[in-house]
Amino acid sequence: MENYLSANDESSERLVAPVGRLTDDDLSLELGAGWTVGTVLAHLAFWDLRALSLLARWARGGVGSSPVDADAVNDAGLPILRRLPPAAVREAVLDSAAAIDAAVAGLPPSLLVDIQEHATQLHQGRAIHRNVHLDEIEALVGKGERDRSRASSQRGAQA
Repeated sequence: MENYLSANDESSERLVAPVGRLTDDDLSLELGAGWTVGTVLAHLAFWDLRALSLLARWARGGVGSSPVDADAVNDAGLPILRRLPPAAVREAVLDSAAAIDAAVAGLPPSLLVDIQEHATQLHQGRAIHRNVHLDEIEALVGKGERDRSRASSQRGAQA
């Protein structure tokens, strides 16, 4: 349990820095297949909020199944995610990460055992999902920053 709690904390901390420095233009950068930096961050918020919703439901009534076709949900949600304003995306991704991390850290041991035994559609270790997308974002934004710096240097050298 300690391992995924610390990994969740580390991934949340890792999330704060780029979200704080990403410009609105950065959030519009294309990652491919219609996804942008902003939509990927909103996607993270959605899946963290889904996990939070399941934990709340299971705390009230016991752990049950909650199958989901993640690809269909992601495809259906993308047009909506693309319409979210940048400030809402920034706020949602940070708030939802903090909320689910706190909820997971506060799980009663008996509920945790039930989730681990019966819930195949929920991962308490939210860091895995976050880190995959943060790696994509950092690679793209870092490349963009390097390209802008290189172009600026070349303009300066030509002046």
